[in-house]
Amino acid sequence: MKIAQSIVLSIGLFSSLTNAIVIRHDVSEENYSATPSDFPPLATLYNIGVHGTLIHPQWVVTAAHAVFCMNPGQKIRVGDKIVSIANRYSHPNYRLGDGHDIALIQLESSVLGFK
Repeated sequence: MKIAQSIVLSIGLFSSLTNAIVIRHDVSEENYSATPSDFPPLATLYNIGVHGTLIHPQWVVTAAHAVFCMNPGQKIRVGDKIVSIANRYSHPNYRLGDGHDIALIQLESSVLGFK
């Protein structure tokens, strides 16, 4: 019984750590690749390799754990534009691993043209 429980627990643990994707043999590989034009409001925070989403012409929402080293004047990419950060705001109750993992990045200039 203990062996069966251990196996089920192990399978559950390892399966929760994986991200599965099904790739069909009859669909071309290009159909699985995304480009920046597929999601124009995507913000790429270069220095730490995470992303956010443009929610207003001067605001990006992202995770609080992603902005700890972001500073005013740093550049990020939003869609096909490079913009500077004016400021960053993490949720006041954010503590690593404790929830409230949300932040806003204010941009120095507006990014227009997204719907």
